[in-house]
Formats: sequence, structure tokens, C-alpha cells
Amino acid sequence: MLAYFLVYVDDLFLTGNDPKFINSFKLSLANKFSCKDLGLTSHFLGIELVPTPDNLLLTQHYYICDLLHKHSMHDAKLVCTLMSTSFNIAEYDDTTSCDEHEYRHLVGSL
Repeated sequence: MLAYFLVYVDDLFLTGNDPKFINSFKLSLANKFSCKDLGLTSHFLGIELVPTPDNLLLTQHYYICDLLHKHSMHDAKLVCTLMSTSFNIAEYDDTTSCDEHEYRHLVGSL
């Protein structure tokens, strides 16, 4: 069974499956630089870090949920793709119901 450790020290992440090595490396850094161990990390830049018995899972579940709530889409139906590749938008050229700024913000967030 592997255990991955992701430790945040100031602006540096230390990760690995050997806690003894990580601790000795942290001590080596602390001897040469001013460091503060901020402990195990669970989130970083919108990415959730979930340790599992065999690996480290990176997920953006909370970021996507937050994005859906910001744009009032939390009750939207799930689909495999955002839009059909054969969809012809010219047939539905009603731009009055679309806020161009909000749309660009949402797409940019993705």
C-alpha cells in the first residue's frame, strides 16, 4: 500500500510516498532557509487533493460546483459533452436571451 504525502512549505510543495525522506528533506530546507510547514494540503488553486490508498486523486469537483452556482446552472441536466458537434446555432439565432459577457466569463472559467 502506497501513501502519498503532499506537504506545503511556504511556496513549495513536497510530495512522495516516504514520510521519513520528506521529513528529512524539510529539515534540510529549514536549516538553510526560513520555512514554515503548513501541513498536509487538501486544496490548491481550485484543485482538491484526495489521498487514496494507492495514489493521489486530483479533482476540480468543488470548483465546478461553485462555477455552476455562480451562473445559476446547479440544476442543469448532466450531459457527456457541452454541445452536439452537429448543432447548427444559426437556426436559433436569438441573441436577446444570451448575456455575451456572462457567457464569455463562463467559457473562460472552464
